[in-house]
Amino acid sequence: MDNLIFQIQQDNEYAFKQLYQNYYSRVVTFITGIIKKRETAQDLAQDVFANLWLNRKTLDVSRNLQNYLFVASRHAAINYLKKELSVISEPIEDMHTDIGSDMTVEDTLFAKEIRLLIEMVVSEMPAQRQRIYRMSREQGVSNEEIAGTLGISKRSVENQISLALKEIRQAVTAYVIFLFCMLS
Repeated sequence: MDNLIFQIQQDNEYAFKQLYQNYYSRVVTFITGIIKKRETAQDLAQDVFANLWLNRKTLDVSRNLQNYLFVASRHAAINYLKKELSVISEPIEDMHTDIGSDMTVEDTLFAKEIRLLIEMVVSEMPAQRQRIYRMSREQGVSNEEIAGTLGISKRSVENQISLALKEIRQAVTAYVIFLFCMLS
C-alpha cells in the first residue's frame, strides 16, 4: 500500500485508478450507511477521490491509505449532514443535551455526530413514520395517544416506531463499525 501512495504521489494515474477501483464501492457503501442517499453518497465518494488526487503530493506515506479514505469519507458525510440539517429551524448548538462536564472533547463531538446522524436518518423517513417517531421519542407522546391523534391503530404506531428504530440502529452501527475500523 505504501508503494501505491508513492506511485500516486508521482502522478501515476494507473495507480490512482487501481486505488479508485478497489475502494470506490466501499466508500460509497460507507457514506450511504451514514446519509441514506445512494446517489449523494456516490457524488461524495467522487469528491473524496478527487480531493485525494488533488492533494496527492502532500499524502503522508506513513499513514494507512485505507484509513485516510474512510476518514475523508466520514468528514464528507458529516459535512453533508451538517449542510442538510442547517435547514432545520433549531440550530444543532441549541439542541438540548445532557452532556456531563466529565466528557472529553472527543466524547462531546461523538455525541453531536450521533445526534446529527440520527436527525438525518429521521428526516429521510417517510412522513408518517417521521411524525410518529418524533411524537413518541421527542415529544413523549404515548403510543395510544399517537394512534388516537393520527386515527390509526396502536399496532401501526408500534410498527412504525420499530421500523424507525431499526433504520437508526443500522446507520449508527455502520458509523460505529467505521470508527472501530479506523482505530484498529
